[in-house]
Amino acid sequence: MLRSMSASFDDIAEVADNVTVRYGMTVDTFTFLDHFSYFSPYARLTYGSDAAGRLELTYTSGNARPDLASGSGSEGEVLQHDLNTLALFPRMSMRSGRPRIQRGENYEIAYSRRLDSRVFSISAYHETIRNAALSMVAPQGMVDSGDILPDLFTGNSVFNIGDHQNSGFSAAVTQNLGDYISATVTYGSEGALTIDNRELVSNSPDELRSMIRSGRKHAATARVNLTAPHAGTRVIASYQWSDARYAMSGNLYSTQPTRQLPGMNLYIRQPLPHVGLLPWRMEATADLRNMLAQGYLPLTAGGQRVVLVETPRSFRGGLSFIF
Repeated sequence: MLRSMSASFDDIAEVADNVTVRYGMTVDTFTFLDHFSYFSPYARLTYGSDAAGRLELTYTSGNARPDLASGSGSEGEVLQHDLNTLALFPRMSMRSGRPRIQRGENYEIAYSRRLDSRVFSISAYHETIRNAALSMVAPQGMVDSGDILPDLFTGNSVFNIGDHQNSGFSAAVTQNLGDYISATVTYGSEGALTIDNRELVSNSPDELRSMIRSGRKHAATARVNLTAPHAGTRVIASYQWSDARYAMSGNLYSTQPTRQLPGMNLYIRQPLPHVGLLPWRMEATADLRNMLAQGYLPLTAGGQRVVLVETPRSFRGGLSFIF
């Protein structure tokens, strides 16, 4: 059984005209086969405004910080960013029979400016991921069980690939097409993980980790946000074109409103009619990830196929009660 407890502190200070600093920290405690705690500090310096240009310098450590995107971007972009980071915390794996939590240290610099109905933005980052975890589909017993953790959400397994450094940049243009539709095109060059073209000859997890190496990926992403004015339906659809097989690419711990996701993705949010005297309203959501199953890393082990996956093809649905 996994038990966790978290406590957070957050504050914003205006240090000069058009200059603000947001900072804080989170303390997390976990119990799962072992007991451990860690701190996750963060800080962001912001200068300027949307009209004159906004410059942001951000540092985060430990947990993903999707809430730092709440000050920029549309409501749909911020909401999608929150969903993107749900699977990052806690991202747990096993190594040598002991539980490990995936953590990230992220440095970002970003500049954006609004010109009439368009928003131009550019960002660069450097990120270090410790105890990086990937989903793995493999025959039973293929890898030492001390380095495999069952994934309750996908029915597959989670494999600890060790530490990983990643850096890159992206540029984006968002165009508002009226009051209810916007389109974004993003191009990025970023670090990614690929795998050696050779066969795994043993069930040693260290051999599998040694086959994973750093590479570089160029990708372009098209994204559309749509709101139905009367029904209140929100739809976010995106597709990413990439030039290589990869996994764990891009800025996983990004604090920007949008993050490039592999393959084709669709998110739908639908408010439901109010029922009687109930003191809440309801919304139904559907989140379809990587519908074309892209970004998979296959390899051969003893004549059998093993696949490492960063973003499994998945469908998530939910019903929210909003008081």
